[in-house]
Amino acid sequence: MQSGRAGATLGGMKYAILRTQKLKATGAVWRSLKHAFREQPTPNADPAKAAQNAHLGATSAAEAMQKVRKRLPEKRRKDAVLAIEYLITASPEAMQAMDARGRDGYFNDALKWLRERHGGSNVVYAGIHRDETTPHMYAYVVPLDEATGRLNCRKWLGGAKALSEMQTDFADNVGARHGLERGIKGSRAKHQRVQRHYGLVNRAADQVAELGMLDRASLGVGKPTKKALEAIEGGDSYITLAQQHQARQKATKAREKALFEQGHELRNQKARAEQQQAQAAIAQKQVQELRQQLEAEKRRAAKADELAATYRAGRDQAIDELRALRPQRGHGLER
Repeated sequence: MQSGRAGATLGGMKYAILRTQKLKATGAVWRSLKHAFREQPTPNADPAKAAQNAHLGATSAAEAMQKVRKRLPEKRRKDAVLAIEYLITASPEAMQAMDARGRDGYFNDALKWLRERHGGSNVVYAGIHRDETTPHMYAYVVPLDEATGRLNCRKWLGGAKALSEMQTDFADNVGARHGLERGIKGSRAKHQRVQRHYGLVNRAADQVAELGMLDRASLGVGKPTKKALEAIEGGDSYITLAQQHQARQKATKAREKALFEQGHELRNQKARAEQQQAQAAIAQKQVQELRQQLEAEKRRAAKADELAATYRAGRDQAIDELRALRPQRGHGLER
């Protein structure tokens, strides 16, 4: 195991690299997992080395997606972060200087750190990519707050202070064990002038075959490799690509939002239809009961009519008999 500073790499130091990406839609999680499992074209990866990749927790994007779904609470906000994608690696020369055992030890320590940070059950999948220029680990975490049972990404990634503390904690407890330094604190704020290049080129990197994981990682710490610098020298062309990429991302998110809202409305319509069906069934039952009551009332009325007829017949007969008796009584009194 290495310790302290070892070798002269970026700026004379070897850096631990930790990056995060918030995934707010199931489609975003699915696409990221398909990339992780190489179930879609990956230009920067060497297909001949794909068998060297390692997967822990799932063997396919579908299985990992199912594990994510199982951890999600049934009730959650529309804009909740469903999963955090962690990327863990080191400055390119540092990773190249490590042997296979050292790299695996670094990734194992990083995975242990993630489990302690989020809880083992919430780290649903982790994988190591060895088919790109620089080995790196991906991990997918459901930001479930065990204390409340709710998704709460802000608890771990809420604001610049929390993000800076996360970087420091990772560097102290994982990176330092392997001779890696923390990135420069506040470097993101101090490099606003070049952020337009670094940030946009980094987002556009997937569109540029010449830039691999090594070069993208160097951009992430603000210490670009020679190849990354050559890419940046392309200037406007790369920025244009980045802007196009950002526009596509924005459009994709807008479509995802529209589809989510459409699905939400369809679910509401279905719920309203089911409620109306239930109400119709109750009304139909009430109508049937009223019909039964009406039929019973008709039967009682018919019976009453029958009794009334019998009564009238008996009364008429009695009247006739009385009338028949009156003349006889009067005749017997005459002299």
